[in-house]
Amino acid sequence: MSQSLTLEKDAGARLGRMQQLASNVAWTESLGRAKAIIVPLSESATGLPIYCVHSLSGKATDYIALARMLGPGQPLYGIQMPAKNRNAQFGGEIESVTLPAIANYYREALERFQPSGPLALGGWSVGSLIAYEMARQLRARGRDVRLLVALDMAPWNSGADTGPRHLPYLGALLRNALPWAFNHRLFRQPSLQSIRDIIAQKAAATAATIAAPGGSQVERYLAKDFIDIGKYPPAHVALMQDILDVMLRYQPGRYDGKVQVYIARTEISFSHFPKMKAQWLAVAPGAAIMSVAGSHQSMIEEKTGARLARHLGGLLASEAVRTA
Repeated sequence: MSQSLTLEKDAGARLGRMQQLASNVAWTESLGRAKAIIVPLSESATGLPIYCVHSLSGKATDYIALARMLGPGQPLYGIQMPAKNRNAQFGGEIESVTLPAIANYYREALERFQPSGPLALGGWSVGSLIAYEMARQLRARGRDVRLLVALDMAPWNSGADTGPRHLPYLGALLRNALPWAFNHRLFRQPSLQSIRDIIAQKAAATAATIAAPGGSQVERYLAKDFIDIGKYPPAHVALMQDILDVMLRYQPGRYDGKVQVYIARTEISFSHFPKMKAQWLAVAPGAAIMSVAGSHQSMIEEKTGARLARHLGGLLASEAVRTA
């Protein structure tokens, strides 16, 4: 058996063991508490490696299902927040918590892990914005970032005009209304609870609106809006909130590299897709935007993420061929 086939078989066996272990909650949480910043979820001798930045939880386990769907031939690494960093100033590793500082911390770890060669970066939720800034820093240093993948998050301070009087945005909003209605549970499975949920979420969003830099109005997201904060110690929750706040202040620069954005189809607001599309195109004019099944929480789960994984796998495979 050739060396490449042996390595491929070994990678498949490792992923198989990971799939088995991933069902064990204690193991999943222990991976989240590991000391390493870069965590291999699927290793392979071939393929363009993709590094996926953690969501607000800080855990690399966000991407176990995605690694499984992409298969053992696609190298995927999670970028996680080690336990010692889950408090103020990342456990003293960062002098002042800003998005560029967080991205720089992870960029240095990535460069130590893979000093040279092409790569792809990705992120789900707030991880998308950290990955975005990491990609900008890496490209500024001459690294070959073949693809940036954003999973259902966009830069807030992009300068995009998403007001009701902006005709291109208004047109996009109207075009999205019917597909959104078709996919939303309020229309597919109408109930009083669905209506109450929408009213409550809209009221909370309105109450949380604040003025962002430049005078624009944005929602001030809270950690509890994204995850069950009851599972995490107070210091970790405080850091989550700090990260969300620095995301709101982040001023994204332009990005001219290849970008693929996946936007969840069944989010509560039918403005979700048009807003994210406008925000991404304002900072990355060449970005490809795709609507995918599921909500923000379920889009990379196996029950809903198969089409996303096939599409992403094809992109990564084509970039790997270009590398060879």
